[in-house]
Amino acid sequence: MSKRVASSTDDVASSKKAKIQDDDDDDSAYLEEHKIVVEGGDARPIRDFGAFNEKARHQLEAAFAAPTPTQAISWALALRGSDVISIAKTGSGKTLGFLLPAFHKMEQKTVRGACSPQVLVLAPTRELATQIGVEAAKFAPAFAVRTATVFGGAPKWEQNHQLKILGGRGCVVGTPGRVNDFLDSNKIQFSLLETLVLDEADRMLDMGFEPQIRSIVAKISRPTQTLLYSATWDNKVQKVAATLLRNPVKFVLGDAGTKLVANKDIAQTVEVLDESKKTARAVEFVAAREAAKLIVFVATKRGCDALCRDLRRTTKCDALHGDKDQHERNRVIDKFRKSKKGVLVATDVAARGLDINDVTHVLCYDFPKGTHGVEDYIHRIGRTGRAGNKGRSHVFVTPQDSNLPALVRILQDADQPVPDDLKQLAFTRRSGGRGRGYSRGRGGSSSYGFRGRGSSSYYGSRPTGRFSSSSSSSSSGTKIRF
Repeated sequence: MSKRVASSTDDVASSKKAKIQDDDDDDSAYLEEHKIVVEGGDARPIRDFGAFNEKARHQLEAAFAAPTPTQAISWALALRGSDVISIAKTGSGKTLGFLLPAFHKMEQKTVRGACSPQVLVLAPTRELATQIGVEAAKFAPAFAVRTATVFGGAPKWEQNHQLKILGGRGCVVGTPGRVNDFLDSNKIQFSLLETLVLDEADRMLDMGFEPQIRSIVAKISRPTQTLLYSATWDNKVQKVAATLLRNPVKFVLGDAGTKLVANKDIAQTVEVLDESKKTARAVEFVAAREAAKLIVFVATKRGCDALCRDLRRTTKCDALHGDKDQHERNRVIDKFRKSKKGVLVATDVAARGLDINDVTHVLCYDFPKGTHGVEDYIHRIGRTGRAGNKGRSHVFVTPQDSNLPALVRILQDADQPVPDDLKQLAFTRRSGGRGRGYSRGRGGSSSYGFRGRGSSSYYGSRPTGRFSSSSSSSSSGTKIRF
């Protein structure tokens, strides 16, 4: 070999090595920028839509500027066939993170099979299943894929018809209970299943669906790629992941999985006020945001309807809760999704199920109670600030609410302001106080005592009294407006 040829070969090899090094550096910088930790393997982020066919690519480019970090890593791992564990906050774009690689894989081959999907997505609630189904149906035509969505509370015959016409490329989205029903009646078979997705796995386990999930997995007789998505990484999720996934690659986005964190794209405002002032304050708050697309979260179904009636005196709004039949729920959600502005009053049944990217505001009328109260709060406010958008949340807090020290930490971790009166209430709780008296400043210009007879809000978890919106609209607590 001549010196000139050898030199040219060396230059090419050196150039290739330099490019690989540059790509590695770019990938490392991307992971560091978005605070992504990958365990169990490596991941080269996919930062554009070029991995998919032309029709899908054009559809994606028309809707989004670039993949979200969750999508960039999910696509990289799923497209190469790895089992995946994703620990990320809500609103991270995970739905397309698992749907598009599964659709792409289906596109590579067409097989025949009666009611045998190639993709199965399990979700904890019918609301979330419906939202995933809507997103799946939106992109399915680009891959010549058919979809079916199955869940309880709706006629089986309609869902059975969807299953029958899936054809050679089918994706089923469903809740564990209804999927098991169709498996038991042989309406769904797994002879062709290639991809299993567990979405919001932590929530499914919290709701007691582990036996149903394991029953479904036990009926899968062929190797499948399994993708698990969760907002937390507790012992229950780890145990299920260890038994259902094979050599998975796990990636964690930001602080997700290590502690409860709120999306920093959401500007959080906390307003401390007396229980009896909440109705009038909510009416005032909503009326002042005529151009907003706003969700109001209330603790009870009864309270949801009552607050909606009060708000309708000045604002058009709809109520969404578990006592609504499926047709009405779908109508309300579809109407809200298509509107540029509007008000939706909802219970927690919708907190994880609504995936609407342009919600501008969330009002937590009742601060969540119980063991998972702070987690529920994070998921409620997570209905805004989605898909890279900025959002705003406002929460009413009373001296009777629990979980206030944890709320202070959530605000601090998200670099949000903590009102002095909230700090004082939280300190009282940490010190073992029962909140008998709360005063702001000398002279007690703002004071809150125990909930007296008839002073409980009708919309809270203890509906012992009704307060009309004619109550004074001036709150005696701190108001920090947007």
